[in-house]
Amino acid sequence: MRAPASLETPYADTQPFPTLLWVSRGFEARRLRSSHLNHRGSRSVGGACFAASVTTPTPTRYWINTISLEHVLLGVEGGFTQADHGRDTRLRRLARGDAIAFYSSRRTIGATGRPLQQFTALGTIVDDEPYRFEMSPDFQPWRRRVEFEDVRAVPIRPLLPMLGFITDEQRWGLPFRSGLFEVTAGDFGVIAGALRDAATMDDAFSASGRRAEA
Repeated sequence: MRAPASLETPYADTQPFPTLLWVSRGFEARRLRSSHLNHRGSRSVGGACFAASVTTPTPTRYWINTISLEHVLLGVEGGFTQADHGRDTRLRRLARGDAIAFYSSRRTIGATGRPLQQFTALGTIVDDEPYRFEMSPDFQPWRRRVEFEDVRAVPIRPLLPMLGFITDEQRWGLPFRSGLFEVTAGDFGVIAGALRDAATMDDAFSASGRRAEA
């Protein structure tokens, strides 16, 4: 029997620290708990040599940050985000590769800002920990670096029935009072899909307009 050209690591495993092990005799793929391995990461059973890889990918987490449109635009321009009035407490929960969407209840900060109620930006965390930025000698907020996508803002109300974290549509604004909070992959997919679709439609309309002008 010829050895397989490659083996794919399975991730759908309920056991902690799933490890793919390749048995040289018989070319049989098995998974064993990492606790069965010796300190060198391999073992020999009945003459068969096991080679192990114990690297487990970090799962992506999904977040919403609630800030004014004015601050969203500053973040998009500078490639960053802040939370909790510049504190780093919840920013430290974010990890490189996490996805983040932005909701803006108002155009500017404060109760006097004009209402907006839109998802306004979409991005990915691209650093490993918060960093401080000196805006003035008295204010040095913590930030995270974000790579933003080219999307278009969408109103939240048509999405409310599809969002699992909205448990009461009469009081749908309550979750956003947390500022920065985590959501499920499914809820994030609804938001991200709407933002991306809006950008696609906007580009299509723009292209149609250019053709008409020509």
